[in-house]
Amino acid sequence: MVTDIGTFGANSDATATRQSWVVDTLVFVAAGLYSIFAESMPEPIQVAIAGVVSLWLILAACLPIVRQGMVYLDIRSFALILSICSMLVTYTFLVSINTPLNDYALTILRVMTGISALVYFMRYEGTILTGAKIAIYVTVSIVAVATTALYGLYDYAGVLRPYPFAGVDAIHSSAYIVSGALVGVVLMRLRREVGALTAWLVGLPLFGLFIAYQVRTTWVMLLVFSAVLLVQAIRRRTTHRLFASAVGLGFATSVLVLLALVFLFIPNFDLVEFSSGRTSTYAERFSMLAERSSSQWLFGTGLGSDMFFSTSWWWEAKDSHNDFLNVVIEQGLVGLFVILLTFGWSLRHANNLQAAVLVAFISGSAISNALLVRPMLAVLFLAAIVPSPSSKVAQQDSSFDRPASRRL
Repeated sequence: MVTDIGTFGANSDATATRQSWVVDTLVFVAAGLYSIFAESMPEPIQVAIAGVVSLWLILAACLPIVRQGMVYLDIRSFALILSICSMLVTYTFLVSINTPLNDYALTILRVMTGISALVYFMRYEGTILTGAKIAIYVTVSIVAVATTALYGLYDYAGVLRPYPFAGVDAIHSSAYIVSGALVGVVLMRLRREVGALTAWLVGLPLFGLFIAYQVRTTWVMLLVFSAVLLVQAIRRRTTHRLFASAVGLGFATSVLVLLALVFLFIPNFDLVEFSSGRTSTYAERFSMLAERSSSQWLFGTGLGSDMFFSTSWWWEAKDSHNDFLNVVIEQGLVGLFVILLTFGWSLRHANNLQAAVLVAFISGSAISNALLVRPMLAVLFLAAIVPSPSSKVAQQDSSFDRPASRRL
């Protein structure tokens, strides 16, 4: 068992287990309460909660693991440290003139929290209490419904939706919180941490809210999450050759159907409008990148430099609405290398349920400014991969949760 970051020594498994569920549960509850109630919290409390959670996750992800008297530091820890050093180099040579160091340090904390949470939850064999998860997920439903009952429906882009409980104009954040809670409930049921009745009672209101918010990025993420679970289920029941054929045929059919719908059955299809301006914004960003110097390609132009006006979004300064493109612009190829290495290494060592959550997380980043730029929401979403202490799947093999190839 991987010893918790606060436990050093070979014979302290019991202490490590107690520490692990306490710490992970506190991190989860803090991220959940912040995500739900941040709008109504005084700013000092917001900063305190986010700061403590971020610092803990970043330090725990970067520091070595002590196991049976041996010290382990995996490649993701080196990558995170490299990313922080790169951002400090960018600050020193490009950003320091206009931005105080303390402000930039807080921005580094915000940027590093999501990716550090991924490393942390997969490196340490921690657990989160079932009651804490259910309490946060039920609170999400209650607050979302109560906010809409109090303020009425919210008109966003000409479409009526539930009123955003995460803050004014925070439709997307509210939808991400709901989708994270929904994924958490599904995984709790698959791990047999809760019964079917509890899962339905908690999950159905969340699913209704998830649909009602009508945020397409969360729809894609949940569709990808479900598809990965479905593919895993098919794989367990077929031969490798039949599985490869089925996946290839399914993918080809999906592409052909999508192309037919777009170009044959939807007259005057406008890709820019369909993507809410993303494609034209991507083109502008790529044109800007083409004019960069080698040092800017390598280290980026600093955190916050992706926020500006564009032809499509002329009324408000916005980022590129793509987490990977945002990283290239602000952190350069060094930052992109760190992100891709961390995702790739984590996927390689993930079990089936972890892989489904990670692929969903990555899909959101590939099409929008999703969870990497919303640190506490990322923590809430990724915490779904952490089992409870009483998880039956955590104690025995399961067709849903095969052992990872390596746990470090």
